[in-house]
Amino acid sequence: MQTIMAVIIGIAALVYVAWIFIKQLSHSEKNPKCENCPISEVTNFKVGKSKVINLK
Repeated sequence: MQTIMAVIIGIAALVYVAWIFIKQLSHSEKNPKCENCPISEVTNFKVGKSKVINLK
């Protein structure tokens, strides 16, 4: 009985962690906390104008 409960709790924990991980990958922050984020430059990219992005 304890093994079954441990497996159920383990599976629930894995599903929860996977859900949080997927949620963070699919949603970007509205207000990034860094001043020089390359992500904002990529999202503001306009066709016809090329920008050089310095990824450190």
